[in-house]
Formats: sequence, C-alpha cells, structure tokens
Amino acid sequence: MKEILDRVLTEEEEGGEIFRFNDLVFRLAGRTEGKIPHLHFNNRAGTRFGAIRLDTNSYFPHGGKYTDKLDKKENILFNTFMTKKTFEKVAEIWNQQHTDGNKLDPKQKPDYSTIIMPK
Repeated sequence: MKEILDRVLTEEEEGGEIFRFNDLVFRLAGRTEGKIPHLHFNNRAGTRFGAIRLDTNSYFPHGGKYTDKLDKKENILFNTFMTKKTFEKVAEIWNQQHTDGNKLDPKQKPDYSTIIMPK
C-alpha cells in the first residue's frame, strides 16, 4: 500500500511522465516546483535524481536532491527523445500548470546535445 501511495503522491506532485529509457524516468516538474521551467529524472532504484531546465540546456540542481547528471549515452538518448514535437507538448503542459511562473515558448527548444551544470 505504501508503494502505491508514494507513486500516487509523486504523480500528483510531478506534472506527469514525459518519457523513459533504460532505467530513467523523466517527469515534468509539478505545480509545487516553483517558477523555473524544468523536468526531473530519476532511476527506478531511487538512487539518482536530477533536473534539467526546459528554457536552456542546463541542469537545475535544487532542493539538495536533484544533482545528478546524465552520462554521455544518456544525454544522446535524452536529446533524441526530446523532439521538437515532444518539447512543444511539454511547453504547453508547463504553461497550463504554471500560470504565475515563467512561460515557455514552444518554438524555442534548446539544443540538448550538451547539457551543462551551472556553477
């Protein structure tokens, strides 16, 4: 029962799963996540947690938790999965959920071939 409740609470907090590959799940950051457009990723084991900004090609470490990065192969897969069409849909969902935050221009998809960690 705890696993089911944890999953439901996570899905409510997050904006929903965007895609998954290998052992990673990518979810749009939910309403409680502030005004900076980003998505979260984690592995099934719960040992990796990261965040990627949607308005630029950088990671978004925050909350002392989302500090992991994608390795080179994962970065390539992320860039492959985050198509123009996927980004447009993500931007649309972000803009609907975050009426008081930064809006995303669905036509301004960053180049995710390289994702940088801010200093």
